[in-house]
Amino acid sequence: DALRMRLRESRFPFLSANLQSPVTEIKKYIIVNVKGVRFGFIGLTTEELKSKSHPKNVGDVTVLDTVKTLEQLLPEVRRRSDFIVAMVHLEDEEEKRIASEFPEIRLIIGGHNHEVLGPFWLDQTLVTKTGVSGRNVGRIDLQFEGKKLAKVEAKLIPVTKVRPDPEVVKILAAAAESIKTSR
Repeated sequence: DALRMRLRESRFPFLSANLQSPVTEIKKYIIVNVKGVRFGFIGLTTEELKSKSHPKNVGDVTVLDTVKTLEQLLPEVRRRSDFIVAMVHLEDEEEKRIASEFPEIRLIIGGHNHEVLGPFWLDQTLVTKTGVSGRNVGRIDLQFEGKKLAKVEAKLIPVTKVRPDPEVVKILAAAAESIKTSR
């Protein structure tokens, strides 16, 4: 119920093509049109989810093989998009497998590894991971000629000397107090 509530409150889609779950708000992919270029964003979750999460949190969830999932899903996404991005929560080896087996996925934005990695290239695929706790943000600039990718620039930007937003501080303080009193 808490997950469904967060999904409804969010202003962005939750994506995972290889999860089967009773939570119908989680989508496999979305298509976003920007300046005439159709971007297909596919979400993927590590196949190790069940072994790395508490059983009570993933009891009704089935994690499908990422490669088989992409083999089934990519023909549809290819037809509907000009550029494919995988937004993933995968192990490094899973990302390497995706990049080598699916060259049409030109960008992988990762979030599972807590180390700062990237941006770096795996063959024709750019991989970027910014680490944890908001210490970095990633910037990826894609330049197109028509609908064809012409140039990619990516960099990691350390987040330093940022003043806390007073409104966010209030929200976090209230949440921390709520957690403290519920124990």
